[in-house]
Amino acid sequence: MATMGPERACWGNQMDAGRSGVLIGGAVALAGAALGVVGSLLTEWIRTRKERQAYLQSKYEELSRLHLDASMWIAEFHAARGLSEVCSFKPSQEGRQALVLAWLYFPVLADPVTEYLNSLVRYYQWGLDHFDPSLPMSVGAQLTRHADSDRMSAEVMRLRVAVDLAIQRNASTFAR
Repeated sequence: MATMGPERACWGNQMDAGRSGVLIGGAVALAGAALGVVGSLLTEWIRTRKERQAYLQSKYEELSRLHLDASMWIAEFHAARGLSEVCSFKPSQEGRQALVLAWLYFPVLADPVTEYLNSLVRYYQWGLDHFDPSLPMSVGAQLTRHADSDRMSAEVMRLRVAVDLAIQRNASTFAR
């Protein structure tokens, strides 16, 4: 069996040390690249999440504003006097827009908003049924004279409060 000379053994150890250095350097480079990719992905995820939260917050504020506008419809309807004016006050477009926003972005609010909007439609139909254009009174004044006035108004108010409370309960999710 032949033995290696001292110079050959030294050269073999240098070669092994060189290979180890290359392997360690390559592993460090790969780990650095992987860490960079993970860092970029994490940064992008955080940015996208913040943008989505801001978008949902703006939609929530829009839904709240539309709900308020829809709630103002009753006061305008009560002030109407002539038949053409009364017929022009259909339940507000804002209420339907609020309903669409609830369906698309905030399913937890869809049922209360739907119930409230349906109560506005029922109230409008009831108001048309009991409006007498020959009387020199507004819709609101005429409806207060009807026996079901308190019940109908209470239903609308109860459902409006239910939407208000649902909006308040969920508002903390979208606080700044």
